Amino acid sequence: MERSSGGIVRTASLVGGTFLLFLHFFPALFDLPAAAANLSPFDVSVFGVQAVKLRSVRDLAADPEWVRLGGSIALAVAIWGLVRTVPGLSSILERGWSTLRRVPERRFLLGVALAQLTLLATISIAVFDRMPHVQDEIGQYFQGRIFASGKLYAQPPAQPELFSFYSVIQTDKWYSQHPPGFPLLLAPLLLAGIPWLLNPILGAGCTVLTFQLGKTLWGEGAGRGAALLLLVSPFHAFMGASFMNHTATLFFLLLFAVLLVGALGTGRGAAAGVSLGIAILTRPLVSLGIGVLFGAVAVFRADAGRRARLAAGVVAGLALPVGFFLWYNALTNGGPLTLGYTVADPELHRLGFASAPVPYSPLRALIKTGQLVRGLDLYLFAWPLPSLFLVWILFLRGTAGRREMLLLAAALLVPFAYFGYWFQDMCLGPRFAYESIPFWALLSERAFVTSRAGLPSSPGRRPFLASLVVASVLWGLLFQWPILARGYSASYWGVNRELTRVVERVRLGEAVVLVEEESCPWYYGAGFWANSPDLSGDVIYARDLGPDATERLSTSFPGRALYRYDCGSGTLGSPDPR
Repeated sequence: MERSSGGIVRTASLVGGTFLLFLHFFPALFDLPAAAANLSPFDVSVFGVQAVKLRSVRDLAADPEWVRLGGSIALAVAIWGLVRTVPGLSSILERGWSTLRRVPERRFLLGVALAQLTLLATISIAVFDRMPHVQDEIGQYFQGRIFASGKLYAQPPAQPELFSFYSVIQTDKWYSQHPPGFPLLLAPLLLAGIPWLLNPILGAGCTVLTFQLGKTLWGEGAGRGAALLLLVSPFHAFMGASFMNHTATLFFLLLFAVLLVGALGTGRGAAAGVSLGIAILTRPLVSLGIGVLFGAVAVFRADAGRRARLAAGVVAGLALPVGFFLWYNALTNGGPLTLGYTVADPELHRLGFASAPVPYSPLRALIKTGQLVRGLDLYLFAWPLPSLFLVWILFLRGTAGRREMLLLAAALLVPFAYFGYWFQDMCLGPRFAYESIPFWALLSERAFVTSRAGLPSSPGRRPFLASLVVASVLWGLLFQWPILARGYSASYWGVNRELTRVVERVRLGEAVVLVEEESCPWYYGAGFWANSPDLSGDVIYARDLGPDATERLSTSFPGRALYRYDCGSGTLGSPDPR
């Protein structure tokens, strides 16, 4: 029976590795439109797979993917030759790893947490200018301001069209379309004047919780290796320095998982439920998926006498955040189960397979999901090799155990949670797969330590994989991180701080600044994020919709001087008299 069980696990390991490879290469078989084929995080295109057409053999052979894979093979061969010809390399790597392992746990955790926090805070300051750029960020920032004022929603302005912004709803109420979790977390830091520190703190917390999850599952070494991998992940770094809500979701999902594993022998089920509830309050779809997966496994693994108590604890913990979510939805969106997305644009945010807003089918969904996996291979670690190559090795060797299978299921569940949603972009990378990154880091660490080509544990054993990973990390740090930093700092998603800098430089007061978007699409976000919900600030930013609208605006805000900002020239002037 034991041998039969081992055979099943080995077969499942091989199937998992094969499916992962399938997801990586499957989209390459199709002739995708430019926006869908382009995996650049600097492309602001929103795309759907409008048509499904197989590529010709010639086009498939010319795909840049083969060049990347060829470069990966060349690098692997070069490292293999280096390991065989430089006998001292093994001892150097062994001494380095041994030194890291000898650092006391608390000191290691403190060092990693501080390093991660410093990195993310630096990126937030130097790259993102401590401001939101993406429309989703700006909408939630605005909602955070509303919560910080002690309200659930604001009153819409007298001229609502002049202050309309994507992701912000204007009915008889003015509020963000997004769930309230992240704005609630943001509100206290807005009051403290340091909102840009929220995600760096949570991002550092994600790295610490990944360590704790790895330690619980496989021991302290697994936690250390995975935490170090997250520390050198540009996807984690740039997302964790932004105002996107993915980092907060990941933090509370990891906290839920860590507490749930600990709750098998204690009474921490309620705390795990609260953590899951806050994640649901932030990004419901992926949080429900991860919650059901880990919850079901935990209840199944618990002793018979503890199952009911564990399940009851989790449900009790969920009650407060989920109850608040239902109450908030009822007050703002008109029904406890109605999300803001539905109120804002039911067609755009539709779930399921249909012909609008773009043709969407299970095949198109599989292509889209494959693109997310390909995006992870490019941006998770930004190595010259696919970032998940270690996970390929682990599963295709048939050595993955039950716990590795659980983490693979969790990692794949994240992008598959959006299988029924047509929308996709590559904002800061494959963001719809972001919550999977600690699972990939842990699986990569497992592949590394279980491989015979890993660090030497006996004389004569050559650290091929260790050398390959170290070379890949150095490549990413030296060549890929600077490219990403420059791209993200160049008016990312069409928004920058130049507008508010110009206003601060000339010291405007009691003014309304009109922002034109004809030459700079989406640029109104550069001003809207600075508006207070009651439009009572020294400077108010409005959309430039022409002279008639400007006249109405002047009537609505008597006593305020009007200016027009030209985003092309970066100058303030009088409103256009046309």
